[in-house]
Amino acid sequence: MELQIIDNQTICNQSICQECAFYVQMECIHPDELGVNCADVIFCNSFTPGVEIDSPCVTFGSEDG
Repeated sequence: MELQIIDNQTICNQSICQECAFYVQMECIHPDELGVNCADVIFCNSFTPGVEIDSPCVTFGSEDG
């Protein structure tokens, strides 16, 4: 199991999220009271690739001319 550290937090890199970007968002029970009953929630955005590429047809790790 591979571990990633994002914003000083350790995250297990599970197979469902290997091809996406992680981001952290603060969620609060009462949005009007910022800083009270809030927690950092880690999301896996499947619509944002973990590796930025110019074209969906690009392959990595192959240097065949």
